[in-house]
Amino acid sequence: MLAAYRDNGGRGKAVLQVHLCWAPQEEDAVSVALDQWRSSVFAPPVPWDLPTAAHFDGVSADVGGLIQRVDYLAALDVTCICLMPFYPSPDRDDGYDVTDMYGVDPMLGTMGDVVEFIRTAKDRGMRVIADFVINHTPDQHPWFKESRKSVDSPFRDYYVWRRGTPPDTSDQVVFPGEETSIWTQDKATGEWYLHMFSKHQPDLNVANPKVRDEIAKSMDFWLQLGLDGVRLDAVPFFLELQGVSKEEAGKIDPHDYLAALRSFINRRNGSAILLGEVNLPYKEQLKYFGGPAGNEFFSLPGTPVLSYGEELGMGEDLRAKGRSAIRSPMQWNDTENGGFSTAPAEQLVAKMVDGYFGPKNINAARAKRDPDSLWNFIAALIRSYRESPELAWGDFELIKQPNPCVLLHSCTRAGSTLVLAHNMAAKPASVTAKVLSPEDPEETLGGAVLLDLLDGDIVPPVGRRRIRAGAGTVRLPVVPDPAAGGPQDLTPVR
Repeated sequence: MLAAYRDNGGRGKAVLQVHLCWAPQEEDAVSVALDQWRSSVFAPPVPWDLPTAAHFDGVSADVGGLIQRVDYLAALDVTCICLMPFYPSPDRDDGYDVTDMYGVDPMLGTMGDVVEFIRTAKDRGMRVIADFVINHTPDQHPWFKESRKSVDSPFRDYYVWRRGTPPDTSDQVVFPGEETSIWTQDKATGEWYLHMFSKHQPDLNVANPKVRDEIAKSMDFWLQLGLDGVRLDAVPFFLELQGVSKEEAGKIDPHDYLAALRSFINRRNGSAILLGEVNLPYKEQLKYFGGPAGNEFFSLPGTPVLSYGEELGMGEDLRAKGRSAIRSPMQWNDTENGGFSTAPAEQLVAKMVDGYFGPKNINAARAKRDPDSLWNFIAALIRSYRESPELAWGDFELIKQPNPCVLLHSCTRAGSTLVLAHNMAAKPASVTAKVLSPEDPEETLGGAVLLDLLDGDIVPPVGRRRIRAGAGTVRLPVVPDPAAGGPQDLTPVR
């Protein structure tokens, strides 16, 4: 998959988003994970995490425009759309600085527009979830404006403050080069407030029960309007309780809070999802799953997640600074501004990617018409994924083979086995491996045939077979062959 992405023009990093399930007991969390979300495919989020045009024209730069693009997502056969923040915001962090979790930014539309989008998506069989930023607010949020006025403000402990000069925390800054400390002194009281990100984004104090109640109420509001769940932004940071006194931190276990939040959402919508952003190495992720129980989740198949434009192989705008490089406007067609906006090009806040990766060469309209495009390859993968319950529900097993560029594994459910080969190299590869019977680990899958789900080719069940795995992914279900005449010396080879 990665090689195919690169070969078709992809240049960005591959990021894994983990579906987190929090519950008081390990078996409860596993049960939540094993629901219908396991077989879902998350759609490309809408690219409104930046003010793309000087004015919004209903093409795709606002909620009304997004409604017009729902059928595009349905054509990919996705089952869920994850929306980036659409709430009122000063927009100093692409919408991740929310001033009102109960509203819609007027640049993007109205509450009615959002409800209509949710209805339209559900009419096409897709669920809708949205980003929730609960780690911080902007310094323009009404809570922080009140909090900074006085140490006696009723909103003071909605945020994390300290009196003494903080130590050097330059090594804890999330975005080096943008900040030099995670603490900033406020002139009004002389005290310091915590901000794991930018200084204009003070961290909320989730140890405060009033803050937790406000978060829950805002989630409930959107669930009642039709959302099917939320994606929690920056999970590791609000779990740390950085800067909170030991006495206050001792009153709440962050995992208990997440479990309570999960239970609250379940009471409102039993099928709702709680998705968490945990972009950390494996060893560090375990503690955010609640300790050793986290190992259980890493044995489960995940939910495929696409960011907008990845299905096309859109490139990055290397002229843009920081994260803005990967947040260029969606390239719908080869017209002016890629069909994203009718605003004059010089008025676009975020410029279109130019050169080979620009909309003249890479765009949705062209990709859909090209049977060999990355878009059609991704669509085929999604279809085969949704047609293969073994992937979402089956038992995963790694298959040993000698080629370090190929990942070979199987997924088995209800007597049916899928063998998957992932060639990470840029060239086709051939490897030899034995696929053992799930019922009897000492035996190979004799009397079976291999069917390539991507091109329909059948590999006869006779002896050892060598299969070339092209750059990308090959998916082969191993099924019994009644005409095989009994067990054969079948050793599927990749």
